[in-house]
Amino acid sequence: MKKTYLFIILSLLCWNFSLAQTLEIKEGVLICNQEIFNLSDKKTNIYDLLSEKRHENMFYAENEKNYSFLDTCYLTYILNFEVDKHLLKKDIIRLKFDYIDTYAKIILNGNEVATTQNAFRSYEFDVKDFLKKGENSLIVEIDPIYQKWQAVNSDEFNILQSEKRAVFRKAAFQFGWDWAPRQLAGEISLPVRLTFEDKKEYLRFASVQTEKISDNSANMLLTLKTEFLENKPYNIKVSYSTEGEETITKNLGDFYLANSEENISKLQFEIANPQLWYPNGYGKPTLYDAVVYISDEQSKVLDSVKTRFGIRTIKLSQEKDKYGSEFCFIVNGKKIFAKGSNLVPTAMHKERYEGLAKHIDLVKDCNMNMLRVWGGGYYVDEQMYNACDEKGILIWQDFPFACALYPASEEYLAEVEAEAKENVLRISSHPSLALWCGNNEIWEGWGNWSWDKEVKDTVLAVENYNKLFRELLPKVVENYCQTIDYTHSSPLNGWGRKESLTEGDCHYWGVWWGDSVLETYTRKIPRFMSEYGFQSAPNIKTVNKYFTLPYSKENEGFAIHQKHNRGFELIDNRILERFDGYNKDEDYINKASYVASEAFSIGIESHLRALPYCMGSLTWQLNEPYPAIGWSCIDVDYLKKDVYHTIQKSFAPVVISIDKFSNQDTIFIYVINTSWNDFNMDLLGKITDCDNTAIYSFEIESQILPQMQSVCVLEIAKKDIGYYDESTTKLEVFGSYKDENDNLITIDNSSYFVYPKHLKCNKE
Repeated sequence: MKKTYLFIILSLLCWNFSLAQTLEIKEGVLICNQEIFNLSDKKTNIYDLLSEKRHENMFYAENEKNYSFLDTCYLTYILNFEVDKHLLKKDIIRLKFDYIDTYAKIILNGNEVATTQNAFRSYEFDVKDFLKKGENSLIVEIDPIYQKWQAVNSDEFNILQSEKRAVFRKAAFQFGWDWAPRQLAGEISLPVRLTFEDKKEYLRFASVQTEKISDNSANMLLTLKTEFLENKPYNIKVSYSTEGEETITKNLGDFYLANSEENISKLQFEIANPQLWYPNGYGKPTLYDAVVYISDEQSKVLDSVKTRFGIRTIKLSQEKDKYGSEFCFIVNGKKIFAKGSNLVPTAMHKERYEGLAKHIDLVKDCNMNMLRVWGGGYYVDEQMYNACDEKGILIWQDFPFACALYPASEEYLAEVEAEAKENVLRISSHPSLALWCGNNEIWEGWGNWSWDKEVKDTVLAVENYNKLFRELLPKVVENYCQTIDYTHSSPLNGWGRKESLTEGDCHYWGVWWGDSVLETYTRKIPRFMSEYGFQSAPNIKTVNKYFTLPYSKENEGFAIHQKHNRGFELIDNRILERFDGYNKDEDYINKASYVASEAFSIGIESHLRALPYCMGSLTWQLNEPYPAIGWSCIDVDYLKKDVYHTIQKSFAPVVISIDKFSNQDTIFIYVINTSWNDFNMDLLGKITDCDNTAIYSFEIESQILPQMQSVCVLEIAKKDIGYYDESTTKLEVFGSYKDENDNLITIDNSSYFVYPKHLKCNKE
C-alpha cells in the first residue's frame, strides 16, 4: 500500500495513578474490491462510505439494492500510527477494539495477533512484542459472513434450516427483518486504542448495586475487577456523593485476592439516609458519583476508578394468584405500571443505540418509564444506559438471541459466556437496569411454531436450549449482577394459548399477524403486554426524503420500504374498514396513521383499565434503524410519527378512558391513576349531535382517584340518552385535578361510535 493512503495518528495522552498512557487511532483507509475509502471515527462502515462517495442517499427509493453486493465483499482496514520509543518501555501494551463485526484477522506489523468471531464482545490483545519504534501498521481483515451463512448445515448444529444465522454471534436484524433490509458487511469501530502501562496493581472496573433498602440506610454491593494483585491484603475505600451533597468516604477494610474468582471481588458497605433513584413518573432519578481507591498495607494509593450508581431495588414479581400469576415490577418496594416500548438498534451500522441517547427526552416526554431491549439487536451501550439512568427510564435487557434455535457446542457456549460476563458486569451498576431476559420468542417458537417438525433432534434441541438459557446465562447473572432478576424467555406462552393472558408476559399479535380487528385488544388482556402494535409510515418529512410517489405497492420506490410480506394487505384491511378508500398520495399516509393511532389508543387504554390485573404495556416498537413502513412511534430521523402523540397522551399519569366495546347497550367511563398519589378530580362530559348540540351531559365533582387504580366513574345506558343516533353523535369527557405539586392538570378524551365512513356529519 502506497504511503499516500496511510495516516499517522497521534492521540491525547491520559494519565492515572498507574501511569497508563493511551494512544487513539482514529483514521485510516478501508479497501473493498480494490476501492479505497478514507476513514474517520464518524464513518467506519462500508455502507456509509460508499454512499458518501456516490453522493447518494442509500435508502432513497430503490437505492439500497445497489449496496447488496457488499454482503460478499472482503474488507481490509489499514491503520498506521507512530509509537515513541519511551512508550515501548512500558511493561504492558494492549491493543483494544470496542467493536469488531464479526469474523476478523488482526495483523500488526506483519504479525497475526488474533482472530475474532463475535460481534457482541470487545477485544484486547497484548501486542508489546509486535510494536516497534516509529511507524507501525495495523491491518484488520474482515471476512464476509454471507458465504459462511449460506454454507451452514443446519443438521450439523441441530438448528432450523430457516434460521441458519443462529450459528453466528452477530446481530440478528442485520440478516433482514420485517422492518429492516439485509446488510451483512462487517466493520470495526474507531478509535482503536493502544494502552501503555506499568505492571502494577490495578482496579479495572467497579460496579455498585443495591442489595437492600431499609428506613434510614441502604445495603450496597461493590463488585471490583482487578489485575496484577498479589496474594496479600489490600485496603478499599469508596468516596461518593450526589448532587449538592457532601462527599462521604468509607473504608471498606481489607480484602484478599485469594477470595476472588477471575479477578472479581465483592465487598459490602452501607449508605445512611440514601436518596433513592426512581423511574420516570414515580420520583427523581437521583444518581451518585463515586471513586473507589485501592491502597497497600502502608496506605499508599495504588489505583482508583470512577463509577456512578443509583440506590434502588427492583424486583420482578410473578406471584401466583387466583387468575394465574402476575408479571409486575416492584421498585423500592412499590409496584409500578410499566409504560414503554421495545427498543431496536438505532442504525443498520456504525452505532448500536447511542443515537437515541442524544434524543432520550423523546422517551421521557412520551411518559414512558421502560424500554425493552429486543433480543435481535445488541447489548445496550454505555451512552444509552447513562441517558436512561439520568432520565429514569428502566431497561429490560434481552440477551442477543431471537426467533431461532441456537447451538450449544462447547466452543459456542464459551463465546456466549465470554460476551455475557463482559456485558453483564459492565451493565450491572446502572440503576436503569430492570431485568435480564434470555431471549426473544424462542420458547414461544418451540411451543407454537412447529419447530419440532423442522429440527433434526427434538430432544437435543431442548437440551441445547436449557444449557444456554436455563443454565449458562442465569449463572452469569447470578455471579455478576445478583440484584437483578432473570427470566429465560419472552414471552413464556404464545399468544394462541390461553395461558398467555393469565401468566407471564405476552406478545399479542392477533391484531396484525392474525388480521383481527383493532377492537380485539379489548378482549385480549394479559398480565403484562410486552409486544403489540400496528404499522404506519414515517413522519411525512421522512417520507418525502426517502419515498417516491405514488404511495402504492406497485411502485418499487415506495414498496421496498415495506419489509413485511403482508404489510400492505393488513394496513389496507383496517383502512377500508374505516374509510371508503384512499388516494395513493399523502391521503394514504394520513389514513394509515389514523388506523395505527387508533390501534395503540385502544390497546393501551384496555391495558390501563385492567389495572392491577395488567401491570405493563410496552408497544412494538419505539424506533427504527431504517426508513420503514413499520410499527415505530419515532422514525429513523428521530421525528415523531402521529402514533407518538397518541401513546404520549395514553401514558399520562392520569387518563380518561371511554369503553364502548364491553357492552353494546352501555358506555363506561374510566379514570386510571398510575401514579403513587391519590387525587380528587372534577369531570364533566357531553354527547353532542352534528350541530354540536348537547343531547346528554353529566358532571362529577371531587371524584376520588386512588393511586395505582382504575376506577369506573360512570356508566351511561344508551337508552337513557334520549335522541341517540350513533352515526351523528360524539362523546367528550373533560377532567381536572391538582397534582402532588399543586399544579392544575387538565385531561380529556373523546370518541365517535361508528367508523369515519359511517358518520353522517362533518368530522373535525
